[in-house]
Amino acid sequence: MKKVLAVLSLNNDYSEAISKLNAVSEEILFEITYIENLSLSKLNNMHYYDAIYIVNNNDLTRQFLPILNHKTKFLINKTYWFENFSKVTAQQNLKINNILAPSIIYPLPTDYIEEYFIKSISHTVGVIHPKDAQKNFNKCNKLQYYLEEQVITGKEEKIYVVNNECSLNNLPYNDFSKDIERISTILGLNVFSADVFIDNDSINIVDVNPASCFFKDDYARHKFIDYLKIMLY
Repeated sequence: MKKVLAVLSLNNDYSEAISKLNAVSEEILFEITYIENLSLSKLNNMHYYDAIYIVNNNDLTRQFLPILNHKTKFLINKTYWFENFSKVTAQQNLKINNILAPSIIYPLPTDYIEEYFIKSISHTVGVIHPKDAQKNFNKCNKLQYYLEEQVITGKEEKIYVVNNECSLNNLPYNDFSKDIERISTILGLNVFSADVFIDNDSINIVDVNPASCFFKDDYARHKFIDYLKIMLY
C-alpha cells in the first residue's frame, strides 16, 4: 500500500474529495493534513510519504515547500511550486507563450477599466463581475486584486488534466490536446484543472488551478489514481 499525503487548507476543506479518491483506490491510501496546522518541528518529525499532493493555494505552502519536498520522493507538480508561480504570473506566462488567455492588469490601476472582472490573486476569494466592479473597485487592495478581461465568446467549462490527458464532464476530451500539453510544459504541471471558454476553433484559458481535487469528475479522479500507480509502483 502506497501512502500519499494530501496537504489541504482549513479555508477550503476538500476532505470529502480526498475521501472520494480513497474510495476508488485499493492500492493507494490518501492521508490528510492541513497547512495551517503544520510547523517546522511537526514537519521535521513527520514520516516519509510515497507522494505529497498540495491541494491548497495558501501562502503558507511556499514557506514549508522545501521540507515537504524532502519528505517524499514524488512531490506532485513540483516544478510549478518551486517556480513560485502565482495565479497572476501563471496566466501572464501563458500569454507570453501565445496560449489564448484573457489579458490581465496587475497591480490594480488608479481607475477601473470597464468590462473587466476584478479578481483576487488568491484562488479562495470570489470574483467581482463587471456589473458590480465599479462600485467595489476602490475597496480592493491594489496588490491583492487584479483586473481580467471579460471573455465574450465560447461556452464556459471546467477541464481536468492528468499527465496531459484531459477530461470534460466526466468524459475524455481530446480537442486542443496540443494546447493542453503546452500549458503543462509552460507551467510545470502534471495535474491541474482550468476554467476555460470553448468555441469551435479555440480554447481560452481563464484560470489554472494546480490544486485540483477532481470533486465533480469521476473520470479524472480515476485517471489521477492510474497516474499515481504508474509513478509509485
